[in-house]
Amino acid sequence: MVFASLIIFLVVLAGAMKALADAIAHGKIIYNGPFWSNSGEAKWKNGDKAQGEKFWGSSTFFVALTDAWHLANLIQYACFFGGMVCFFQLGVYCSAQKINPIYPLLFSILAKVFFHVVFEFLYSKVLTRKEHGAT
Repeated sequence: MVFASLIIFLVVLAGAMKALADAIAHGKIIYNGPFWSNSGEAKWKNGDKAQGEKFWGSSTFFVALTDAWHLANLIQYACFFGGMVCFFQLGVYCSAQKINPIYPLLFSILAKVFFHVVFEFLYSKVLTRKEHGAT
């Protein structure tokens, strides 16, 4: 049961991070400031690529520290990877306990539903600014 709970948590967090990354990428994020931009300027000294990296690795290894879009995507991918590891362990547990193999399949469908519900709610209701005249 621990793996199942952890998978749900990771999937919900991945959905939230996907909503955040998409809101930033589409220019609809409700937050302001250079960290909330996807321009890439935070990687470079004075926002100019010709001047080089702002700090060592700011355009490669540590790019996730430069803006929210990269950080959200890093967390999303880490959650998916962790969820896959836990899902594999859940499958091993079900096999060892002689549990019907349909349960992990049903659980994966449930996890996908959780992801999309969280994503749609956060993207459409929480993280994006409303356009004037939109209902």
